[in-house]
Amino acid sequence: MSDVYLIEVGNRAVGLVARAEDGKSYRIHAAIPRAFGLDGRVFRTPDDAQAAARKALEEKPSPIGSELEDAA
Repeated sequence: MSDVYLIEVGNRAVGLVARAEDGKSYRIHAAIPRAFGLDGRVFRTPDDAQAAARKALEEKPSPIGSELEDAA
């Protein structure tokens, strides 16, 4: 099993998950502002991180978040 996975929602890269220090779980590294709330969180599997990213992007962005998103 790989140590790093790209997390995508639709066709958009959201971030990476990398195997955490314990060697069993995965830590997400967000790449876009709407996913910054997930940055550094640890998940049991890459699929769990993918599901959390999908949920984060489905939530309505705040006006400030959408301005940052447009700048990215």
